[in-house]
Amino acid sequence: MQQTSISAFEDLKEDEVLGTMQLKVLNCIRKHKIVTNKEISKFTNMSINSVTPRTNELVKAGIVTQIGIKKQQNGRKAMCWGVVL
Repeated sequence: MQQTSISAFEDLKEDEVLGTMQLKVLNCIRKHKIVTNKEISKFTNMSINSVTPRTNELVKAGIVTQIGIKKQQNGRKAMCWGVVL
């Protein structure tokens, strides 16, 4: 992402740019620093089917990025998200 795009985004208030559910997901990621979609779902009481598209939208907007991969209790691996800005 170009620096001008980042600067323009920073000048806007988040609630003017992001939807309610996106803000809920973003605030959860900020609070917990590094989380999976499943953890976001648990912490926010949102369905995983609502969380996953919101994290993808935040990634496309350049606000959230993949931080790593975490092994879950069931043995499967899941992407972990963190805030870029």
